[in-house]
Amino acid sequence: MKNLSDDILNRYIDNELNIEELENVTTIVNDNPNELEKLKTHAFVDRILKELTRYFAPADVTEKIMEKIYAITPVVKIKGRKFFLSVISLFASVVLGIIIYSIITIQPQNSESGTSSLIQEVNHILKNLNFLNVFWENNNLLIIMSIFTFVLLVGGYFFKNAHKTFMQRLENISPKTR
Repeated sequence: MKNLSDDILNRYIDNELNIEELENVTTIVNDNPNELEKLKTHAFVDRILKELTRYFAPADVTEKIMEKIYAITPVVKIKGRKFFLSVISLFASVVLGIIIYSIITIQPQNSESGTSSLIQEVNHILKNLNFLNVFWENNNLLIIMSIFTFVLLVGGYFFKNAHKTFMQRLENISPKTR
């Protein structure tokens, strides 16, 4: 004997079976009293569910629930921004220092007067485009750039670690969708 699944019984009650399936279910129910009881139980439950009073949620129920969730959810403060800003500030300081050092190194010596015009300085810089050779050939540049690279690598590690921690906290706060 074949047992009827709940899906087929529900489709039978809702008149969703084709003629062949309907004949099959009728035959099984007539031959098996257990399946007849099962069908009666499903029909009873279906009738009770249809008779239940339906209550509809208010239009702003989602907003109210989200307000309650936000009220009990702790605020996650992102740490590490100060470190990131300090790395950017250090980078800007190094670039500014290189520019100032370059300008001081190539400043023309004007013996006639202590000051020179801006146009004269720009002309001097354009004539002597090899002014950075002094800076680039210096071993101090290698040391400065090595330190700067090290700081960037350490900063990248801390930035990645802060992002990983943030994602873990975000995962703990947000509901699971699986």
